[in-house]
Order: sequence, then C-alpha cells, then structure tokens
Amino acid sequence: MYKGYTGNILHVDLTENKIVIEEPDEKFYRKYLGGSAFGVYYSLTKIPKGIDPLNPENVITFSVGPIASSKISGASRHSVTAKSPQTGCIGTSEAGGYWAPELKKSGFDAVVIKGKAAKPVYLWIKDGMAEIRDASKIWGLFTKEAQEAIRTELGDKLIRVAQIGPAGENMVKYACISNELSHFNGRTGMGAVMGSKNLKAIAVRGTQTIEYEDPEYLAELAKIGGEKVKTLPAYQGFKALGTNTNVDELYTLNCIPTKNWSSGIMDGVENLLASEWTDSYIKPGTCYACAQSCKRNVHNTDSVDAKYGGPEYETVGMCGPNLGITDKLDIIKINEMCSKYTMDTISFGGTVGYAMECYEKGILTKEDTDGLDLRFGNADAVIKLAEMTGRREGFGNLIAEGTKYLSEHLGGEALDFAVHVKGKEFPAHMPHNKASLALAYATVAFGPDHVSSNFDGSIASEPIPYQLRGFGLDTAQDPYVLNDEKVRLYWQTQKVYSLLDTVCVCCLTFSFWTIYDFTDLTNAINAATGMNTHMDELIEIAERRLIMMRAFNTREGFTAEDDELPKRLFDDPLTGGSSDGLTVNHDDFERTKKLYYEMAGLDSEGKPTKARLLELGLDWIEI
Repeated sequence: MYKGYTGNILHVDLTENKIVIEEPDEKFYRKYLGGSAFGVYYSLTKIPKGIDPLNPENVITFSVGPIASSKISGASRHSVTAKSPQTGCIGTSEAGGYWAPELKKSGFDAVVIKGKAAKPVYLWIKDGMAEIRDASKIWGLFTKEAQEAIRTELGDKLIRVAQIGPAGENMVKYACISNELSHFNGRTGMGAVMGSKNLKAIAVRGTQTIEYEDPEYLAELAKIGGEKVKTLPAYQGFKALGTNTNVDELYTLNCIPTKNWSSGIMDGVENLLASEWTDSYIKPGTCYACAQSCKRNVHNTDSVDAKYGGPEYETVGMCGPNLGITDKLDIIKINEMCSKYTMDTISFGGTVGYAMECYEKGILTKEDTDGLDLRFGNADAVIKLAEMTGRREGFGNLIAEGTKYLSEHLGGEALDFAVHVKGKEFPAHMPHNKASLALAYATVAFGPDHVSSNFDGSIASEPIPYQLRGFGLDTAQDPYVLNDEKVRLYWQTQKVYSLLDTVCVCCLTFSFWTIYDFTDLTNAINAATGMNTHMDELIEIAERRLIMMRAFNTREGFTAEDDELPKRLFDDPLTGGSSDGLTVNHDDFERTKKLYYEMAGLDSEGKPTKARLLELGLDWIEI
C-alpha cells in the first residue's frame, strides 16, 4: 500500500446497522487518488440509477486526500459526494476546517454511508473503530449545542464533528454540513442527504500517526508556505482581508449581483469593502495548520455568536447587495442564522432575492409570505425568513425548496427572472464581466460553481502568470468577451481545479497565484505517497473525475438541454452604473458550449464518448 493512506474505507449501512471495512488495492488509490474522485466512484458504483436523492439507497461519501494530516497550508480539506437533492445530478462539496486530518488519523481514507436509521443517530469513529450511536437527544439542536453534547457524551473535547442543524434534519434542499461550527460543505444539499438518513453527525477522533515517504520534505514545504505569508505583501494582504477583496474589485467594475441579478451596483456597497469589514467586525481565522488564514471570524459585536464564524465574499454578495442589504451587522446576522441551521448562504440568498423581486412585482403578497414585507433591503424580514426556512415553517417551506421549485410553483412571468441552473443558484460572480463563467455555470456537472476554473481576469492583461502560459494561454483576452480562448481557459483550468478537489487541497493555497504552485503539489503527493507521479498523470486523474461526473449525469437523464443559462442573463440587461446594458451573448454561449464539449471529449448531448471513457480507463461505466 502507498504511504500517506490508511488503506481503509469505512462502509456503513444505517438500515442494517452494519459496518464493514474495505481495503482497496494500490490500483484503486493510483487511479482515483482521493477526495471527490473517490466520492464520484462510489456514487457510480453504489447508487442505483434513477432513485430520488432523498431515498435511503442514495450513498453519501466523506473522503480525504493523501496529504490530509500533514501540516501543509490548505491540505485540511475533505469532500462530500452523493446524488444531489438540489439538482438530481451528481453532488459534491468541499470543506476546510479540522475534520479531515482527524478522519485520516482515525484510520480511514473515506466513509461511505447508505440506508436510513430507524431513529436519529450519529457515527462515532476513533482509531480504527466505528459505532452507530443514538442521537435522539441532540436531534433538533443547533450545531453548537449538538457539538457540545457529543463531546460531553464521549468525554473528549478534541473530537471533531461534521454535522447538520435543523435545516438538514428538515431536508432543506440546500442544507449544508458544518465542522467546528464555521467550516462548511456548503453546496449541492449534502446536509439534506444526511437528514434523509436520520444521520445527525459524524464525530471523529484520531491519534494514529500517518506514515509518509518523505516526512522531512513535507515539513519543509509547510515551513516555506508559512514564511511566504509572513514576508510577502500579497499574501499578508490576503490574510488580512480574505475573500472580501472581491467586493473591492467588483465594486469598481459595478458587477456585484444586486437585487436578484437585475443590476451590478447599488448605493451603500462601499460600506462592504474589505477594509471596512476588517476595521470593524471581522478578523482572520484559519483551518488546520494553515498559515494563509483567509477564514473570516467575527469580533467586536455582541449581536451574534462568534463561534459561528463570519461572512466570506459569497455570503456578502448573495445575502448583501443581492438582497438590497448593505449593513454589515445585518449580513453577519444572516450568516449566523444560516450557520446555526446549516443552510448554504449562496442558495438561501439567491432564493430569497428571487422571492423579493416577485414580491416587489406583486406576484407574491403578504398573504403568501405569512405577513413578511419582502421588499429589497428589509433585513429583519430576511432574518425571520431564515428561521422559517430552516424549520420549513409557512412560506419558509417554499424557500427551502429553492428558486427552481418556487418559480415553477408561481409560473407565468415569474419563470422569466429565476436565476439558477439545474435548480442550483449562482454564486456571487457575474458572467457579464467574467465571461467564461457562462460556460462554467451551465456545464459544471454539479451545477453553477465559481471554484471549478480560473476567472477571466487572470488572462486580462500581459504578462500572463507563468503557470497559465504553461497551458498555452499566452495572449491577453477581454474578460467581458466569450470566445474560443475562454473555452481553453475554462477547460484547461477546470482540470486543475478538479485535481485540487481530488487531492483535497485548497484553491486559495494551491493555484495560479497562491503560496504553492503545481510543482509543489506534485512533490507533496510524491513525498506523502512514494508514487513517483507527475503532472501529466495527475491531470489525467482530474479528467477522470470530471468525466465520471458527466457520466453520472448522463445516466440520470441529463443532456445538453440542461446545460443552459437562465433567460435573465441573455434577455435582461443590467441597469445602473458602468455595467448598465450588459448581457451574456446567447450565440457566443451556444457556440462555445459546443466547442467545450468537443475539447472535453463529450458528444453533442454532453455525454462522454466511448473513446473518452476508454482513454481514461472508465469503460466499465454503462451509460
């Protein structure tokens, strides 16, 4: 067995109350490597075709990568994969924090769970053992109280808990999973899958030492990353301000999603600039052993519980200007409510923004909303609605289903401005000024995503970063234009980001501009495992993951017709500011989508070709 792995995959059947340990061979680890690729493999081989995602036969996989317990910045991530209740496609979601290293040290590379327990349970894993325990007393609790109860019951404050709150228990379609209360597998509704299985949490504790091929190299690489953050201004600045630096850039461009994607700017957004947050309510936080420390924590306010963390850019964008809200404390409170209930802030903000536009147009009234005044900017109504949604009470029961369901429920004119693809709401980056995101939002197998490829700004001016030049992207391109070069940008960098999710490292420490580059990543994998791999093989593994996800979706009936953008992006020009009049060009979108399919080895319906499957050693897949 390669080093860096435990060699054990834990399989849990909640219906049968049965636990089995699988010991895959070296071929499995070499072919799929870890993380999301493990999850997609088990989804294809264990989930019956055509089942409802909330059916007990759905399989949910928690998986880590080969360097998860090292001290390298950004290596503390884990992946959760299942059929998504939000989209019906493959669902996969990544999280940082502290849970992944603990799972690895507990003796497992992944946990694969199927079935449904007869009553609420949680899974307890420690040093090679696992048991299913009664969670009846903690079902219904917010995550802080549930975590405290589990640690008290098991007598260990160092236990790490991945869990759902009431939103997951109530199967809100975009319920997420938290660890340490403020790190989230945020998207694709993985928390709802846990809820459907009566699975409240997975508690892990590990004291085992993972054997590495070259531990001295890994320790040195960890030290190098820390020194870069200490000494280089760019990384110091990112540590201080975090992802909210996006507000500054997009404010300048007037391209922050505003009032349900009808505009790119509004008065008051200047209050949300990154320095405004840091000067008032936000300070840096971190994940396990990470020097970059881009996580945001709350301080200087008694109006929220700081243990639930602070808003990152996606929350600021989708629960701020997208809802017509520019008060920082209001956004912090919305973030806290979503964290306690475990709801994805992106989808919650997207769905509520859509409902607000329906309300202002008279499609929804106070009679429909249980008396809530859902005008844009009414933060008190949003905070109340977060509680109603997490509990599926009243109008919150409709919000819990997401934009697609709500728009189809309302019908008529309301269908024209619903912003989603396959039922999943957009993150807070606009294809209007980051044109390649038009392709990403339409074609990423698990729905619209902003961390599956590199943004257009990375090739907007020369000199283009050396790692992008290595993919042949050597000529500056207008970020507002969707052309053939943007297809190359999307496909080439999509493979890289797929690799990051397979190794389970953070794109904010391993990417085209970060403290580590891809030579560092390759060397780290070799130092951990002794595989003596190279970037060509790693990219092929990343492509294997991408094609497996497309194969899963094809098996479930998805075609090119589902890889479509909402009408609003094509037909409703943005209003106000310098972005006034911007749309996404439909002809360019259709042409480049076809070109992307050809590059990726997909046919005209978005289905992997037989030759592509064979090339990647996936001819065992039947679609």
